[in-house]
Amino acid sequence: MTTSILRQTQVPQGFADLKHHIAYKTGTSYGYRDAWTVAYTKEYTVTVWVGKPDNSIQLKRTGMHTSAPLAFEVHSIIDALLVQKHWTQDPYFGTHSPRGLQYFDKKSEAKEVKFSFISPQEGARFMSADCTQTIVEVQVSGGEAPYFAYVDNLPQEMQEDSVILPLPFGGHYIQVIDTLGNTIHRNIWVNQPEC
Repeated sequence: MTTSILRQTQVPQGFADLKHHIAYKTGTSYGYRDAWTVAYTKEYTVTVWVGKPDNSIQLKRTGMHTSAPLAFEVHSIIDALLVQKHWTQDPYFGTHSPRGLQYFDKKSEAKEVKFSFISPQEGARFMSADCTQTIVEVQVSGGEAPYFAYVDNLPQEMQEDSVILPLPFGGHYIQVIDTLGNTIHRNIWVNQPEC
């Protein structure tokens, strides 16, 4: 209901919201020191603040006349960038978007194999069968070898997609980075042996 009401607010002078999809609220602090706007759609939220670092007065600088036009300008740029939902065939790149732009291509994202842990699971607890250090296997899939493993921010040798680690009692932070820079991490706990 609030969004429906805020979508009916008159748009800033010089702008149009033909789809009536931007809901926004402005604000102006006492003495015109701060002019702010929060404008949002289903996909994006834009917040704009206009003020002076020394908190001095800005005569006649209101949210509606100062920050709202900036927020609508940002939304118009976003709308212009998102007209095309998916990258189409291109003579330079074929049917796939360039690697640097694949983040924006939902088709490519769905086809990509995600770099992830096979083991251990997040929050897993381990315990040694005797009084020695607990052995934990770290195994990953989907990344680009070689891998670089870190346990509690200390490097560990990892030749293949798995490594066996002897770990002492306590909490441990495991991080694995593939050759493309993709990073995954896990927090695990090793119980104190009962001996």
